[in-house]
Amino acid sequence: MLEFNACLNNAKIDDLKYVGVKLSWNNKRRGANAIAKNLDRVLGNWDWFNNFSYAHASFLQPGVSDHSLMIIHLNQVKRVKCRNFKFSNIWSKHPRFKPLV
Repeated sequence: MLEFNACLNNAKIDDLKYVGVKLSWNNKRRGANAIAKNLDRVLGNWDWFNNFSYAHASFLQPGVSDHSLMIIHLNQVKRVKCRNFKFSNIWSKHPRFKPLV
């Protein structure tokens, strides 16, 4: 595992932010025989992170497969609409208000 991590570091590859289940694989058994591990990863290089800094992955609950479905979301963050300019009316009584405006 140390060699694999060293390879990822040398290639400047890192994990994508993710939400959802923490253990992405299970052996589909119950009770004392159940095993679950975090085997799956979504990786990207620095160029990818620079171009898609808002991206993240979702790990869904396993269904038919013993691995979780991974979805990569590339949607940009929604921009906040600009608000109207507001000010306190007390400023309009200032002697320099009218000449300045």
